[in-house]
Amino acid sequence: MDSDTRLSLWQDKLSQALKQDISQEKRELIANIRTELKSAFFREDTPEQRRLSNSFIDTYLPLVDNAFTYDEKILTFATLADYNKENLDFISSSRAKNKISSDENSDIESRGDCNCSWTCFPTNANCTQGSCSTTSGFGFL
Repeated sequence: MDSDTRLSLWQDKLSQALKQDISQEKRELIANIRTELKSAFFREDTPEQRRLSNSFIDTYLPLVDNAFTYDEKILTFATLADYNKENLDFISSSRAKNKISSDENSDIESRGDCNCSWTCFPTNANCTQGSCSTTSGFGFL
C-alpha cells in the first residue's frame, strides 16, 4: 500500500474517532496528531524523516498515555477498525481471554505475543490456529 493511501486511511480513522463522545482533551490530542501525521510518518525514509518520526512519538506518546486507557489507545492508534463501543469491548474481552496484560512496564512474556489472536481484530478468523500474525507492528503510535 502506498504512503498516500496509508495516510488517508489513518486520517479517516482519526476523523471517525473525533466524531465520538470523547473528552475535549482527547479530541484536541487526536486533532493535533491527525494534522501532523503526514510530516511525521508518511514521507520517504531518510535520516531526517526518522528524526521527525521519533520527535513526533516523543512528543505525543506521553500525552496519549495520560489521556487514553490502554484499550482506547489500541482502538484509536493501533487498528483501523471502526471506533465504537462494540470494538472497544472486543479489545478488552480479547485481552482478558488471551491473558494480555495492559501493564506496559511488564516483561514481554507477561504482556503476551503480538502475533496472538487479538491481532486479527476484528474478524477473529482462524486466529486460534495461528494463521494470523503481524511482522510490521501495530498502528502508527
